[in-house]
Amino acid sequence: MGQIIKLDPRKNKPGDNPLVWSVKVTKKADDGLSGVWATAALYKDMVYVPTHPGSLLGIDSATGKLIWKKSFSPHAWGSAVVVDHTLIVGDTYGTLHAYDVIDTRTDPPQIWTYKLKSGGAIESTPAVWKGRIYVGSRDGYFYCFSD
Repeated sequence: MGQIIKLDPRKNKPGDNPLVWSVKVTKKADDGLSGVWATAALYKDMVYVPTHPGSLLGIDSATGKLIWKKSFSPHAWGSAVVVDHTLIVGDTYGTLHAYDVIDTRTDPPQIWTYKLKSGGAIESTPAVWKGRIYVGSRDGYFYCFSD
């Protein structure tokens, strides 16, 4: 439907409208498709989600207000994750990005990036365990990153 929505599951009786808010994602990518194909990451008072047309969004989880929007790679299907105030998300061009989200109300600065030599799309959700970041790539490899 080309939108990110928040629903209230307690409003489940006939005639109830469970919609709390909606953020439209209607811009089309080069393949003519729009919307979100990734799972949103929730952190404090924010929802973080990459979009198929090529944006990374920071949305207020209570109101649905768009707090910030970054240009991102189109076909961004990999979900984001937040660990230790750091938003981690991969893109279609094989780059893993890390943003500082300690202040959830501002456009987060990028802390670091790492570009895979193959340039293979990172479509998996980063898994973080014992100080390491693990991601799968469309190039057929599974990567582990550490300090």
